[in-house]
Amino acid sequence: MQLKSNDELRCPRCDHVVGKVEVARADAESEDELRSRGTCQECGLGFRWQELLDGNIYAPRQLFEHAAGFFGSLVPLIRTVVASAIPWYLWARLKLTHEIRPVRCVVLVLAGLAGIHVLAAGVSALTLFQMSLSIHDTTVPAVMNTSPSVQTTFRIGVSVVDAAKASALEVVWPWDPDGRAVPVTYTPLSSQDVVTKEVKPLPPVRQVPMGFDMPLREVYRKFDELLLTAAGYWVAASVCSVAAFVVLPISRSKAKVRWRHLGRCLAYLLAATPTALLLFGLLGVRTDMAGGVIALPILFIAWWQATASRYLRMSASLAIALSVGLIGLLAPISIMVLLNLRFR
Repeated sequence: MQLKSNDELRCPRCDHVVGKVEVARADAESEDELRSRGTCQECGLGFRWQELLDGNIYAPRQLFEHAAGFFGSLVPLIRTVVASAIPWYLWARLKLTHEIRPVRCVVLVLAGLAGIHVLAAGVSALTLFQMSLSIHDTTVPAVMNTSPSVQTTFRIGVSVVDAAKASALEVVWPWDPDGRAVPVTYTPLSSQDVVTKEVKPLPPVRQVPMGFDMPLREVYRKFDELLLTAAGYWVAASVCSVAAFVVLPISRSKAKVRWRHLGRCLAYLLAATPTALLLFGLLGVRTDMAGGVIALPILFIAWWQATASRYLRMSASLAIALSVGLIGLLAPISIMVLLNLRFR
């Protein structure tokens, strides 16, 4: 949106009027003067006159909030969900002067929440596929109920197509009440008498479907509970951290950060949930969950430090990040402890 000559120039952080377009252009006799810095008398934000005059001309089109078109923004949406967990990349492109689009911020939050499901279901589906391939073409002895004195050795067979189909269906719809299952086929190879130890080979072409399934529901539930617990904690910590930021004296009384900027910060922090969970899972698998438990708070505090310094352009960004981050991380735990004590 191009500014008109009679429009007021407002501070991008506190919305205080700092001048008019016609006055700013008249006072600047050259492009160098347009690039000179000004200061908001209300909140103390330093800015360049050029960035106020340009408005949204240089808005980041590669990010979903300012991508061209709404329905053709799938790639920018995915890119933004990933970039939300990399605040240094995000805030280097998205600035205070760029227009805030609430509807797109809501869509971004919903995409982040959908990404939690895709991540959890995808991990469990991949686990099922790997488990299916790991038992394929292995042998196992078993005693049949019809012949207790005979031990039969079977070769297990799992169809790759069946495993891939069940895994794909689980990602699309993991709420099947009957669970997802991969058929397993047993081929008898030999039989051994338990008493005489006599081994008799059996025709390898004779396949006996035993009606045994590998339910994905148990695999999914194992990862689902862990990832959804971490996701719920991240979401609760995000809301509590924004609330903590509001009550900080430096945020609303001194820097006078507008509510819409806090709403944008919350939207991008919630959108970062899938990427944060992916980091949690990758580090947790390698370190018996210790790495993931340590990585989440570090990422959370680093996110707020980058946001305070690069987007909100506040001084003492590290102190702000530590205060807001620690309150946000500890508040959900404290609430859960108090609720447990109250309703025990």
